[in-house]
Amino acid sequence: MMTEPDWDFLLDTARLHHEFWSGRLELGPEIRLRLQKFGVTPEDRARIRIEVGTANELTPACDQTNSRATTAEVASLDDRRNRLAGGADAEKGS
Repeated sequence: MMTEPDWDFLLDTARLHHEFWSGRLELGPEIRLRLQKFGVTPEDRARIRIEVGTANELTPACDQTNSRATTAEVASLDDRRNRLAGGADAEKGS
């Protein structure tokens, strides 16, 4: 959902936030506007029409019964690291 420019924007905002707490209080309004764009407060989310659900509110897209991959089909992280490093299991493939 977040793109690289979004993360860059938030990183710049974090830097401004650091400067604000280091004494540059004139940055407060800019920080407020930047955070507003990402729906930081409930009012901001309502204004930009973002709805936030809870983890218990599963949709069919993320429901376990509708999952595309089963646990048996998912490679272990250690196997993946070994293949990337060119280890003994590199020839097996998935």
